[in-house]
Amino acid sequence: MARKIPSLSALRAFEAAARHLSFRKAAEELNVTHSAVSHQVKGLEEQLGVVLFNRSARSVMLTEEGAFYYPILRDAFDRISDGTRFLTATGSPDVLALQVYITVAMNWLVPRLHDFQQAEPGMQVRLSTSYLDWEFDRNDADLAILYVRKKQQDLQYVPLFDGVLYPVCAPALVDGDEGIKSPQDLGRHSLLRVYTAPEEWDDWLAAAGVPELAEAPGPTFDSYILSMKAAIEGQGIALVNGPWAMEELRKGRLVKPFECEIRKPEGWCLVYRKDRRNDPSIKRFQNWLVKQIARDSDFEDILCA
Repeated sequence: MARKIPSLSALRAFEAAARHLSFRKAAEELNVTHSAVSHQVKGLEEQLGVVLFNRSARSVMLTEEGAFYYPILRDAFDRISDGTRFLTATGSPDVLALQVYITVAMNWLVPRLHDFQQAEPGMQVRLSTSYLDWEFDRNDADLAILYVRKKQQDLQYVPLFDGVLYPVCAPALVDGDEGIKSPQDLGRHSLLRVYTAPEEWDDWLAAAGVPELAEAPGPTFDSYILSMKAAIEGQGIALVNGPWAMEELRKGRLVKPFECEIRKPEGWCLVYRKDRRNDPSIKRFQNWLVKQIARDSDFEDILCA
């Protein structure tokens, strides 16, 4: 008996739109137009004979029928993804696909990966970096190290360390009589922003008592590592979230012009799907990662309890 299943493209469009609660974000993920996603979802609704989304000018929300259908499709796509990854992992199930930001990879993780390989010679790590997305890539990652702003119910979050914001700049910008002496002096320099975290300068400037400088001009980068590189070159002041500038501070290529740091309510976490929380490979990497962070003095003051 033939299975009565809608088209795969329509199901993918609905699953992505339901996960993001956004047709626009679903279109970006699937690399199609907004209207294509809308058309696919509309066709699926007509085929099923139910309305899956309540639509308004500013948002979409799942109906009762949509909320019923979404987890079924999400789990089905996850199983397909897991099976595909298993079959394509060069014959080995012990290949961990790890998603991290480029700054975390370059300034901390990569120099330590050899330690993991020595501790777990039977496992391989496939490392991928992202400039643009703060969300877990459930289609191409087993686990990720992310700065978590909003949690999803189907994901497991292992707190690693707190978010902490602090500015850094080249030593030349603080030297001499004309150097930076107070937060007010930042108005004479470019503020180097990271466009995946546009609110961070606003938060720090408000805490430093100079919220009016939030409109100060300056270039925008897609990662902390690029904004720090620009700061090293004397192009302005970068803001860092986490201990990623510590090595450059020790080398004297960057300095902290002020002691003002602010803790963020969000934090850095190891993230993976809840249905894989008992996966031995993920557990081994998690245990190794937690130990590495605990023994690193750069994290001493921001470790999660």
